[in-house]
Amino acid sequence: MKRCLAILPFLIVTVSAQSQPNDARARAIFKELIEINTTDSVGNVTKAAEAIAARLKAAGFAAADVQVLGPDPRKGNLVLRWRGSGARKPLLLLAHLDVVEAKREDWSFDPFVFLEKDGFFYGRGTSDDKAMAAQFVANLIRLKEEGYTPDRDLILALTADEEGGNFNGVDWLVKNHRALIDAEFAINEGGNGNMRKGKYLTNEVQASEKVFQDFHLEVTNSGGHSSLPVKDNAIYHLSEGLARLATLDFPVQLNEVTRAYFERSASAESDPKVAADMRAVARATPDPAAASRLSAAVPYWNSMMRTTCVATRLAGGHANNALPQLATANVNCRILPGVSPASVRDKLIEIVADPQIKISFVGEANPSKPSPLRPDVMNAVESLTRQMFPGVVVVPVMSTGATDGLYLRNGEIPTYGIDGTFGDMDDVRAHGRDERVGVKQFFEGLEFQYRLIKALSSSSAPTGNARVDEIFSRFTTSPSPGCALAIAQNGTIAYERGYGRASLELDVPITPQTVFDIGSTSKQFTALSVLLLERDGTLSLDDDIRKYLPEVPDYGKRITIRHLLTHTSGLRDYTDLLGFDGHDTADSTDDRDALDLIARQRGVNFSPGEEWRYSNTGFFLASVIVRRASGQSLASFARDRIFVPLGMTSTQYLDDTTRVVPRRATAYSPAGTNDAKSGGGFRVNMSDWNQTGDGAVQTTVEDLVRWDENFYAPKVGDAPMIAAMQTVGRLNDGKAHDYGLGLTIGTYGGLRRVSHGGSWAGYRAELMRFPERHASIITLCNVSNSGPTALSESVAAVWLADAGLRSPTPVASGSSRTPHTPPQLSDAELRAHVGRYSSPELTLPWNIELVDHQLKLRIRKGEGDTLTPVSRDEFRWNGTRITFERDALTVTNRGVEKLRLSRVPSGAS
Repeated sequence: MKRCLAILPFLIVTVSAQSQPNDARARAIFKELIEINTTDSVGNVTKAAEAIAARLKAAGFAAADVQVLGPDPRKGNLVLRWRGSGARKPLLLLAHLDVVEAKREDWSFDPFVFLEKDGFFYGRGTSDDKAMAAQFVANLIRLKEEGYTPDRDLILALTADEEGGNFNGVDWLVKNHRALIDAEFAINEGGNGNMRKGKYLTNEVQASEKVFQDFHLEVTNSGGHSSLPVKDNAIYHLSEGLARLATLDFPVQLNEVTRAYFERSASAESDPKVAADMRAVARATPDPAAASRLSAAVPYWNSMMRTTCVATRLAGGHANNALPQLATANVNCRILPGVSPASVRDKLIEIVADPQIKISFVGEANPSKPSPLRPDVMNAVESLTRQMFPGVVVVPVMSTGATDGLYLRNGEIPTYGIDGTFGDMDDVRAHGRDERVGVKQFFEGLEFQYRLIKALSSSSAPTGNARVDEIFSRFTTSPSPGCALAIAQNGTIAYERGYGRASLELDVPITPQTVFDIGSTSKQFTALSVLLLERDGTLSLDDDIRKYLPEVPDYGKRITIRHLLTHTSGLRDYTDLLGFDGHDTADSTDDRDALDLIARQRGVNFSPGEEWRYSNTGFFLASVIVRRASGQSLASFARDRIFVPLGMTSTQYLDDTTRVVPRRATAYSPAGTNDAKSGGGFRVNMSDWNQTGDGAVQTTVEDLVRWDENFYAPKVGDAPMIAAMQTVGRLNDGKAHDYGLGLTIGTYGGLRRVSHGGSWAGYRAELMRFPERHASIITLCNVSNSGPTALSESVAAVWLADAGLRSPTPVASGSSRTPHTPPQLSDAELRAHVGRYSSPELTLPWNIELVDHQLKLRIRKGEGDTLTPVSRDEFRWNGTRITFERDALTVTNRGVEKLRLSRVPSGAS
C-alpha cells in the first residue's frame, strides 16, 4: 500500500546518492522482481521469493538461514536471518512482493517488463513495493561484502498478499512462525518521501494506521402499490437516518503520533492563528474550538483528529410503481486506533435514532495500536534526512489506509513506515497506470536505507551530547540565526550550548549568555507576581477585576483575576484587536492603546468560566492590576521580588523597547523567495510593542535554569504558591482544562510535563519541565521557523530515554493541507462589499476597496491586505474570517468572536 499526502512546500534541496558501487546490483534485482508477475490472479510470489533466496545464498548467507515458506504453493514468503553479535534484539526489514492487478491494454507498455525511460523506472510494483524489497536485498548483500557485523540479528521478510488475496504473508508468519520474524521493531513501507515540482518536502515516519470498517444499514417494509403511499416508507426511514448521520462528529482523540504531527505542524505553519490552534489541539486536553476550526479548514486535519464515518453507497426499492420493500446503505468508517468498532456501531445506532434501521458489520475490522516514536528510530531518520536531504522536514504520520504492518503491531512488534525514496505527490501512480519511480530517487532511497540499516544495527551511533548537537545542526551548517539550549538536571546545568548567530549583521554567535525575548513563556512570571501580591494581602485571585480596572465594561457576569490567569475570562484578545486597528508588531504601541481597545469592547467571546480560550488580554490586564495594586510597574515589581532574589541578573520585563538590552539577539524570520533585499535568506523581525504581562520578558537559558529550580526549592514564593501554578483549572461545569496559572500541564512520553512556549516577532521559546525526573529542557531561539517545542522534545528523546520517557518525538512537521481554490467572483459581486466600515469597538474605520479584481482591506497605511474569498460573502484575512452582511461585516478569529463593523453611509464623515 502506498499513499501520498498533500502538503505545503518548504525548501529546495539538492541530493546526490552515495551508493554507486551498489547501484548495478540493486537495478538487476529490481528488474528481476518487476518481471516476475506476482498478482493474486495469475502471478507467483513464490517464484520471486525463490529468486531472491538464490541471490542471498550466492552472496554467502547460510542456506539454513534463508527460507521460502507459505500456506499456498504460489504464495511463498522469503525470510532471511543474518546473525549479528546479539548485543540487541533483532531488527525486521519488511517489504511485500505481491502487486495489484495490471492489464496490458490499460498501460502504455507491458507492466511486467522493466523499462527505464526519461529518468524513470516503469513497471508494476516499481513504487509499491518492489523498490523497497530490491533496496533491502542489495544493501544486505553490500553490507555482507563489506565485512559488516551488525550488533543485532537482521531479519528480512519479503511477503505475499499485502495487496489482497487469502494468504497475507505477515499475518501467516506471525501466527505460524513467530520465532522466525520476532524482532524488537520493524521497518516497513507506509512512510513516503514527498516532493513537488522537484522540491523535496517531507520525509514521513508512519507509526499508526486507522481501522477500516464498513457498516450495512438496512430497512425492510411490506411495501405495496405506489398509488397508495404511506408514511412508513423504507427509503424515508433510511434517508432521514442518514441525514442525521451527516451531522455526526466523533470526539477529538489524539494519540502520540497525531499529537506530534500537530505539534510539529505548528512550528512550520505560516499562519500564527492556525499554528496556535494546532498547539491547542495537541495539548493533553485538546481545545474543542481549535479542533473545530482546523476540522473546517482541512479535511485531512479532521480525519487525523477523530474517527470518521460517511455514507458511500445507497440502494432502495424494486420497481417504479411499488413502495420499497428494502432500502440499504453502506457507511464506511475510518476508526482511530484504540477505539472499538463496536462502540462506533453503538454510536451510529444512537445517531440514526430509528429502530427500523438495522446496522450490522460488513466483515471484521482489524485494528492495530500505534507504535511508540522510539528515539533511536526517530533520531536516525532525522540525522540521515539532514545529511542527505538538507531542509527536508521529518513528519510522523498516521495512515488513513492500511499496511501489513498492522499484523506486526498486533503481534507486539512496533513497526515504522520509512522509505527514503521520494516521489511526486501530485503524480501518484501506485496501483494505477504506468506506475513508476524516479531513477535518481530509487538510488537515493537505496543509499538512505543502507545508512538507516547501519544506524539501527550499530552501537557506534552518536549518543549523549553529540546526539543533542545533531538536533540543532541545521543552525550551524551555514550562517543562520539559531537557538540557545540548557538542560537542567537536579538543579544544575547538565549541558548548555549556543547554535547559530545572535546577529547576522555583526556575525555574533549565540551562547548560553545570549538574551532572548521569550514571548508568552513570560506569563508564568506574571502569575507568580500576582500570587505574591495575594500572599501580601494586597489582592485576591477571586477579586472582581473591575475593582482595579473600572474601564473594563460590565458584561453582566463577574470576571475575576483567576479568570485572567487561566484564559477563561472570555475577554477578546487585545493583540488581535490592535491588529484590527491597523497595528503590526513593528508599530510603537503602549498600555494606553491596548486599554483603550479593551474598554471599547461591547461583547465577549464567552461568559467567564464557560470555556477555555487562549487570550493575551488576561495577562496584560494582570500587569495593569499589579501596577495599580502595588504602586510598581510589573517590570519593577518582578525585578525586586523575583529576578534579583533568584540571581537572574540578565532578566527583565522590557516595557520600553527603546531601551538597550545588553547581549540581546536580533530576531529574524525567513525572507520571502522574491525578497531580493533579504541577504542570507532572512529579514529582521523585531517588535516595538511596549505592553507587558502576556510577554516581554528578556532573559537567558542560564537565568531560566535558576527560575526552574525555584519550582523544586522555592526561594521566591512558597510551596502552596508553586503548587497552585502547576494545578489545572476547572470550568464552571467542573471540567478540567490543561492550564494552571501561567503554565500548561500535561504528559509527554508517559512523564508529567509542565511547560510553556513563547512566540513574538521572530523570537521563539520553550521551557519544558519533567518534575518526576527533576529535569528541564530550555530552548530559546531568534528565528521564527525554529520550532523550539519540537527541538526540546527531541532533546528529551536523547536525555531522558533511560529515565522513563517512553515516546519522545524528535521530528518537525509538514502540512497535508489540500490547497483551497478561491471561488471566482465577478467585479460586481466584489463591489457589493466595497465601502467604509466602522465600529465603536475600534478607533479607526476599515476601508474595503476593489483593486485589480480583488478586495483589499486598508486601515492605517500601505496598499492594503488582500481578502481571499471563501464564498460570495465570506473572506479570509491572515487567519481571520470576515463575513459580509447587507450593511455590516463581522470578524472572527481565535481571539475575537464576532466583532461587528457597520457600513458607513456614502458621504458620511
